Amino acid sequence: MRAAILAGGKGTRIGEIYPDLPKPMFPIVGKPLLQHHIEVLALQGINQITLTVGYKADVIRNHFGDGKAFGVHIDYIVENEPLGTGGALALLPREDTLILLGDVYFDIDIEKFIRFHREKQASITLFAHPNSHPQDSDILVTDAEDRVTSWKSKNDKQRGDNLPNLANAGLYIFNGDALPVGEATKCDLDHDLIMRVIPGGKVFAYNSPEYVKDMGTPERFAAVEKDVQNRGRKIIILGGGLAGISLAYFLQEKPGIASIDILEKENELGGLCRSFQHNGITVDIGPHIFFSKDKETLNFMLALLGDNKHELRRSNRILHKGSFIQYPFENDLSKLNDEERAKCVDAFLHNPYRDYPADNMLQFFLKTFGEGIVNLYLCPYNEKIWKFNPAYMDTQMVERIPRPPDEDILRSAAGETIDGYTHQLYFSYPKTGATAAFINAFMNKLNRKVKIHTSHKVSSVQKSNNSWYVKAANAEYKGDLLVSCIPVNVLTEIYSGIDEQVAKCGRNLRHNNIIIAMATVSVDRAGDNFAFMVANPDVIFHRISKVDFLGENYHKDGTASYMMEYTYRDEDKTAALSDEELQEKFIDGLFKIGFVHEKSEVQAFTLKRFPYAYVIYDLQHKENMKYIREYFNNQGVYLNGRFGNFEYWNMDRVIMESQSLTGGI
Repeated sequence: MRAAILAGGKGTRIGEIYPDLPKPMFPIVGKPLLQHHIEVLALQGINQITLTVGYKADVIRNHFGDGKAFGVHIDYIVENEPLGTGGALALLPREDTLILLGDVYFDIDIEKFIRFHREKQASITLFAHPNSHPQDSDILVTDAEDRVTSWKSKNDKQRGDNLPNLANAGLYIFNGDALPVGEATKCDLDHDLIMRVIPGGKVFAYNSPEYVKDMGTPERFAAVEKDVQNRGRKIIILGGGLAGISLAYFLQEKPGIASIDILEKENELGGLCRSFQHNGITVDIGPHIFFSKDKETLNFMLALLGDNKHELRRSNRILHKGSFIQYPFENDLSKLNDEERAKCVDAFLHNPYRDYPADNMLQFFLKTFGEGIVNLYLCPYNEKIWKFNPAYMDTQMVERIPRPPDEDILRSAAGETIDGYTHQLYFSYPKTGATAAFINAFMNKLNRKVKIHTSHKVSSVQKSNNSWYVKAANAEYKGDLLVSCIPVNVLTEIYSGIDEQVAKCGRNLRHNNIIIAMATVSVDRAGDNFAFMVANPDVIFHRISKVDFLGENYHKDGTASYMMEYTYRDEDKTAALSDEELQEKFIDGLFKIGFVHEKSEVQAFTLKRFPYAYVIYDLQHKENMKYIREYFNNQGVYLNGRFGNFEYWNMDRVIMESQSLTGGI
């Protein structure tokens, strides 16, 4: 593709800064702006460049010549009379052309810009972004397909205030047949050429937060120069799960960052958000869902998925003695037998623990729900999932659970089923590709600053002279900033010269691994439900989910596919069992809950083990993490993600933390 740079402007608004230079030759940190353009183009493989020149054209030609010294070929269109921003386009060869304004500083992934243009089969594509001065910018209005439907000029006093902050950035791609034909006459690129084409539906906006800034005023010129002066920092991110990928996405647009290296020990990115294949179906490491109380974060997540999403109504149950009890347990007490129901209601209404402080999870459960509900379900289920006595866990996991009103418990016992946790009642999920589709959507948004290194297990981290040296996969990486998304207890093991007290705190952190077992069976006995919690200690798994619930792409006719979860620690006896022995236990569990009646009903089985699934909030967790955070904060190491911070965070919280962390880097 050819590039044309419109470099004929005089720069009347900022000419007093360098009165003897044309605006495109204003130096940015000692280098002409136009030279920056040409070097970025050459670096990304665009070496046929046309410069349209006018004011002080000789200054530009004397500096660049034919472009050979810069690794490109440059030809010139000389405007003996000013032709405006669009007049000289008629003199360009009629081929696809990237058009740049000579007074705009940019650092973008041009290949992605071009790919978007071609995928949309656009005649003209505008680079668009939010900016800091929308009131002084032309605003673009687009439809769901990114097609520009209207162009609101900054000079239009009737355009109103309720418009999106989506500004034309001054970078364009024109198909050859979209370039003007005939003699070169003075005209405006935006208003005389592009705006006339918009009604035809072939003008699109490439909305990207990448760095593009105009230098039309002395204040903006100073801001650009300051940004460029701060450029050049190299960041190393340890871990390529959702935390590392989302952080790289937000960081890549910061002008002070030159490169981001993500080091991931697995052969693919995603961490616990990876997916795998079972019997021709794509499934996750656990039953992920897309929801958030934070509307802005939820909208961001759903926008990344684009059209690859649909909304589902959550239907979760608790399996208790053959009954499907609606989740949470206290909202469907009428399904219990008479004795159990009476115990639950009486212990709730006449609770002797209600006025006591709750210093651990068990005390909280007793204080909030009474012994009936706790002994019947909450305690056995939590002991099963955590493999840890709730009396030795703190309240971080549960402290936000409200105590139900007495009348709700009485209604529940009387047969009125009540919806609980309504903020999770409706959720979204990818139509195809499972949660890996979300990770891939993130990866497709990463620009050329981000380098991904898979199969790179980090073996050592060392700080020296305010730089970081990280060894991984027989290579060493040097960076100016370090962000760790790997388990923080692992970081304390490989961090050179770490304080012994901090290392001890790292060793004392507790977590569970997870085994995911998938079984496809010939008879569906789960009904129109998604997940079932299983407190029965004789059944190996604590939760079973029907993957078919997630949509037609996760279902095979005449079957049902179940995902079963079992948590364990490395020292547990179960961890030493073979896959064949575990398979027998999982299938036996399907028999015990009544989802399988004959072994022949099991048509396919897959078993996967994954380390680091659940953070255990034991009674020392807060104190251990306090020491660890303070130490790494003083070292200048940023911690991010579920296991980077050793916090039980969902996807939305991880993204929110990545976005927040970006502001401080």
